Amino acid sequence: MATMRNLPTSTVFTRAQARDCGWSDSALSRAVRSGHLTRVRQNQFARAAADPLVDAIAAAQAHSASAVCTRSAVLAHGLPLYGPSPERPELTVVPSG
Repeated sequence: MATMRNLPTSTVFTRAQARDCGWSDSALSRAVRSGHLTRVRQNQFARAAADPLVDAIAAAQAHSASAVCTRSAVLAHGLPLYGPSPERPELTVVPSG
């Protein structure tokens, strides 16, 4: 079984940081397709997590003008969540303009 290359230590990392660790663009694409990495936004990645809280934190870190909200915020505060966990991180983003 092949091992995955080293990744930057931050929760969310850029394509440039991954390339500094020896990742090629095609290797990043394969890792996203296989589910080992998540593309958070253009040129930003995170280790794929099965934990919706980790996903929400990674997404918030990728966008500086955002805040975790709704069901993701419930998880972040350690409160019980009634109903399903969010499939995608739930964030509030400051409008640009």
